[in-house]
Amino acid sequence: MREFSKTIENLELVDLPLKGGQFTFRRGNRHGGNVQSRIDRFLVSNLIFHDVSNVFQKVLPWSCSNHRPILIEWREVVPTSRPFRFENKWLTRDDFISNVEGWWAREVVFGSPSSRLFIKLKNLRKMLKSWFVGDRALFRFKVEILSREILSIDSVEEVRDLSSTEISA
Repeated sequence: MREFSKTIENLELVDLPLKGGQFTFRRGNRHGGNVQSRIDRFLVSNLIFHDVSNVFQKVLPWSCSNHRPILIEWREVVPTSRPFRFENKWLTRDDFISNVEGWWAREVVFGSPSSRLFIKLKNLRKMLKSWFVGDRALFRFKVEILSREILSIDSVEEVRDLSSTEISA
C-alpha cells in the first residue's frame, strides 16, 4: 500500500472533488449495521486543472452492487465576475488572521485531502469576498462623510476666511 501511495504522490495525481454523496461502497457487518467507505475514485493528473476547470466526480445511485458507480463530469463555467484577487491591505487589518482561521476551522469537509483542500479554499474565497465587500462599503461610507465635510469647509471658505480653530480641526 505504501508503494501505491508513493506512486500516486510521485505522479502528482489528485482525487477530484466528489459530489452526490460521501461513500462509494457499503456492506453489512455482523452486528446488523452498515459499514460505508469511499474506496472508488478517479485519480487524475494535476495538469488537468491547467486546461480544464470545474471537473468533479459524481456518485450515481446505488444499484444491485455494494459499490456506487461514479463518473467524471465537466461543466463549462462562463465567468460572470472578476477573478479572485488577494488584497495585501487585508493583512493590515487586525481581525484578518483571526477571521481566516475561524472561517477555515468552521468548515467540516469530507473526502480525500485534495478534495477537502479544494472545497475549503473555495469556501474561504467566498468568505473573503463577502468580508471585503462589507469592508469596501464601510470605506466608501467614510469617504462619503469626509467628502461632505470637505465640501462644507470649501463652501464656508468661499464666503469668508477660516479661523485658526477651523483649520486645525
